[in-house]
Amino acid sequence: HNPDHVKKPPSEAMIFGSLCHTLLLNDEPFGRNFILRPTKLDGKAWQGNRTVCKEWMAEAEKDGRYVVTEAQVERVKLMAKDAAQYPEIQMGALSGLVERSMFARDPKTGIWLRARPDVLSLASSDHVDLKTVSKMDENFLRRQFSDAGYILQASLTRMICRLLDYPFNGFTLIYILNDEVPDTAHVDVS
Repeated sequence: HNPDHVKKPPSEAMIFGSLCHTLLLNDEPFGRNFILRPTKLDGKAWQGNRTVCKEWMAEAEKDGRYVVTEAQVERVKLMAKDAAQYPEIQMGALSGLVERSMFARDPKTGIWLRARPDVLSLASSDHVDLKTVSKMDENFLRRQFSDAGYILQASLTRMICRLLDYPFNGFTLIYILNDEVPDTAHVDVS
């Protein structure tokens, strides 16, 4: 609620991650946040420098939806196909309550805390966060884990669950590789 808050436009990676969430977790209708860019406009192939294409983009972005391409949607479908074969996902890691916020007041400080894991798994009481990554290299994942503060996310989720008396079996990160040959992996955060 900071009136001076500056909202940065999302990066391409953030938009793609949101597209993955929408298509993999089925958390909301595609058309609510996304619009598919046409491959042709006025009978000609899409070319971003054409005036008509620029006008289409300007109009499409007015309503706050992200413009995505058919190629991006197909990439997510390929990633989803790989993920569907992953044992953790087959056992229900992504089945449960999707994008649910949990709030609790810290009894010592009185400060309200919030956690929002991607999935509150009904199968195992694990809390799951889905991440798309550009590579599956262990050093890259380790650095991302640290730089993005995933350990804090897991700790805060555990803390809030304890305050709410809500089951907490663990916190799992599921990584899906954004590549022409996708791959899926998971990390249980201890």
